[in-house]
Amino acid sequence: MLPTPSIGQCDPNSLGRATCFVNNWLKYKVIEQYNCSVFYLHHKRPDVQICDPEIIIKNYDTFVDPSLKDYACVPPCLRFDTSIEIYTAMEMAGPAGPIDSGTAAFRIEASYISLEYESYKEILTTTPQGFISELGGQSGLFLGLSIITIIQLLFAISKGIFHKIQNQFIVEEAIYDGH
Repeated sequence: MLPTPSIGQCDPNSLGRATCFVNNWLKYKVIEQYNCSVFYLHHKRPDVQICDPEIIIKNYDTFVDPSLKDYACVPPCLRFDTSIEIYTAMEMAGPAGPIDSGTAAFRIEASYISLEYESYKEILTTTPQGFISELGGQSGLFLGLSIITIIQLLFAISKGIFHKIQNQFIVEEAIYDGH
């Protein structure tokens, strides 16, 4: 995207990392490979012609692949913040228990507030909601059913079974009563 700015300075032209990813995708995945641009990003490179729809259709997997492994988008600023804080306590405890007041004790803590490393990993996941949605879509597409239809069918079957059991008990009760 842009050369890495020097420490303590920010690049005023940076529009964010998302814009950097879109610009890199357009440059390396579309323009360099097919010498054309997609119509909705034509304003970014008006000197390049718009891709013919047949090119996009034939190479659809390349167009929708968002991976840009070799093209890093750096943050617009590099900055180091250093702060020193002192905390005191009347009673101190160490790993072996309380430290008596006659023993000199010192503890130092160092931490890195924000590291500039980011890791992106693509994984395939199926959530319960997605699975139910897939089932509903598949059954509706191939069987002409929906999840509501299946639930209503199960409800009707359970209601019928309940009435048969209830009628059986009524008949048995009538036999025992002598009617």
